[in-house]
Formats: sequence, structure tokens, C-alpha cells
Amino acid sequence: MNRYYSQRHRRQLDPDRDACTLTEWMTGRSKCLYGIHPHGFAVFLDHTRVDACDEYKRGDPYGIEDNIDSSFQKARIANTISLVRHITRVSGNDLIRILDIGCGQGYISTQIRRAFPQCAISAVDLSISAIEKARVVDSNIDFIVADANDLPYPPGSFDCLIMNNIWEHLTDPLGLLINAKRVLKDKGYLILSTPSRYRFSNLIRALRGKQLVISPHHITEYTIGQVKEQLRFAGFETIRTISSDTSSRHGSISPSALASRLVRAILTVLLGITRSHHLLNSTAFFLAVKQNG
Repeated sequence: MNRYYSQRHRRQLDPDRDACTLTEWMTGRSKCLYGIHPHGFAVFLDHTRVDACDEYKRGDPYGIEDNIDSSFQKARIANTISLVRHITRVSGNDLIRILDIGCGQGYISTQIRRAFPQCAISAVDLSISAIEKARVVDSNIDFIVADANDLPYPPGSFDCLIMNNIWEHLTDPLGLLINAKRVLKDKGYLILSTPSRYRFSNLIRALRGKQLVISPHHITEYTIGQVKEQLRFAGFETIRTISSDTSSRHGSISPSALASRLVRAILTVLLGITRSHHLLNSTAFFLAVKQNG
């Protein structure tokens, strides 16, 4: 049984005293502090927010389910696993505790557990429909429904927090990180991924004096330097920034594709010479460490 914690009451929660069925929780009349879904996972959202926050109720709004084998999704998984492996290597600890924040239907959480079966994986999302599906896929992960601004874990519970492509969807990503880092140990790690505002296509548009293209799903998109400054303000030191090419390298290459690769190569050299922080690939991955205090 996973042990949860109430920040408001400053105590560990007792499932016999503090939990009730989800049906009872949803009435809003219970004095319990969280509900238990019939699938066995905990629901910490206030009953008035459960439906309002359930963006997966009518299916995956981001199309991940239909494109899980795309080069983009494969790159997300590969980069995340690469950074988790780096953490286990530099820390000399294969038994780290990981929390995946904004896990959706749990695709990346599940891949992490398969790659690191010795690690304890927890995952949280606002959507009860997403967690219903995630729980079916892998019941060995502690999937819960909760607000990342009020995570139901004791301080310093985790060695690593993962925020995979949620930064660009939040109105106050920095505020969420400041609240969430309470459950991260001092010198614990953060893996954060988000679109690179000046990725190749946007950098070309900027050089041509055209407006940047930002996904309609995103509130905004940030430059690499902006994210690093945000992390610094929140009390993190960025120690690695990576981004792998998500485009296909197979099949015939058209003249336009060859020209695009040549331009990318030239821009890569120029960015290196000028020591620019821009990354040309679509998504940037940051590995940062929480500073003491």
C-alpha cells in the first residue's frame, strides 16, 4: 500500500481513516481526504474538479495513442530513458524513486518502468480517464489523480521528477515547479522536455522575417535560454540539455530534403561558433539538479 501525505494537515494519511470509495468522495459530503477508484488508484482532486479537469474523457486530445510509434514519440521515450540512465549512473544508485508529473495515459511512465524495473515509479495526472487507462496498462506503477501544485507525498520523497512536454501547456509552469519540487530530495533531479521555440523551421521563418509557428495546443513555447532561466529561478541548476533528431533517416532523399539538411548543417556550425543556446530539433530535454535550500 502506498503511503500518502497531506500538506495541509502536515501528516501521513491513513487509508483506513482518510480514504473512502470514489462514489462517496464524489458526493462532496464525506470527511475523508481522498477517494479510491474501483480500479484501485487514489483520487485527490476535489469532487468539483474531477469532471472539469478530465480532458481525456472523450479520448486522447493530443493524439499520442494513434501516433505512439511515430519518430517524435520514440524520441521522447529514448531521450527520457537516456537521462534517467544518466542519473542512475552518476548517482551510483539503481533504486531511485521517480515521479512522472502530467503522465497522461502513462505511455512514458510504462516505458521507464520497463527500462528500469528496479526503480519505484509513481505518476500523476489531472484526468481520471487518463489514469483509468494507465492503470490497466501497468498496475505496478502508482498512478494517481491529483494536482501537481498539491502533490500528496511527503517532502523529499523522490530522487527524480519528470515533466515531459507539459511546460508549454501551463499558464504558470514556474509556479507548478516551485510547488512540486517540495517532494524532491535536495540534489534530486528534474527531467523536463518542451518544444524549442527556435527549432529549425521557426528559425528559418525568423530569418525570413515571418511569424513563428506555435502549436494551437500550446499556451506558449520557450527558447532554451528562457527555460534555463526559469529553472534557475526555481532553484535548479541545468546540467545537461539534449535534443535528438526526430525525422526519418530512411528511404529516398529528395532534393528539397538534401537542401534542408545542408541548411541545418550550416546553421548548426553557426550556432556553435556563436555559442547560441538554440537547438534545431523540435523538442529540448533538460536535466537539472535541485539546489539545497
